[in-house]
Amino acid sequence: MNVDFKIDISFGFFGSYNILEHKVAFVADPNHLSQTSNNINDYKYLILIGLIKADGIIKNEEIEQFREFMKLADVPSDKQNYFISLLNSNDTVNLDFTKIKNNSLSVSLIDIMIQLAKRDGEIHVKEFEYIMWVCECVNMDTEIVINKLEANYLAVKYFFKNLAVETSELLIVSFNDSKNKAQFYKNNRLFIFDNSNNILAKGGYLIGGKKIVLDSGKSFESNFVLENLIKTVM
Repeated sequence: MNVDFKIDISFGFFGSYNILEHKVAFVADPNHLSQTSNNINDYKYLILIGLIKADGIIKNEEIEQFREFMKLADVPSDKQNYFISLLNSNDTVNLDFTKIKNNSLSVSLIDIMIQLAKRDGEIHVKEFEYIMWVCECVNMDTEIVINKLEANYLAVKYFFKNLAVETSELLIVSFNDSKNKAQFYKNNRLFIFDNSNNILAKGGYLIGGKKIVLDSGKSFESNFVLENLIKTVM
């Protein structure tokens, strides 16, 4: 069974994006996996497999954490081994998120994804993108998840993608028709400059730039980061 899963996503304050494709490893074996609504936990493990594979590197720490999650859920050992084997599979499945949408399972799923993403000590931008995608699919508040991930800087990085210049400590973003530039630091500090590199404003940013609080006391909050940046120089 080889089906590409594609979905058109709008990330709210991130802006709207083109169709993104996420492939989740899957082997159609009715002896191990049921696609009925009575086995929605199977979908949870398939989604977690997608997260583990998101950054292109499968680490032992992630596999150990994944197996521990299954043990805690009393998943039979043969099924545990089956799901682990899918990590090396290139087959794909079209997952039906309606089975866990607006379901208490979706909350526990996101919490597990956050733990798994943090397991190796670093959240990769692809892992972040994948978690945001799942949040949208199950109607989970992305702001809450960003805070839980402590991924404020990563959210800005993901939003601007190729539009930003990144150094070891910060992201530099031009805006306002290149009349201004913003420097987003990993410690959540923000500096705004003009074309002559004069500092026009400084402060902090929250929720991936959805909220900006300047040292002057002014604050700006909207669904789009660029809109907030422009307001800092008005």
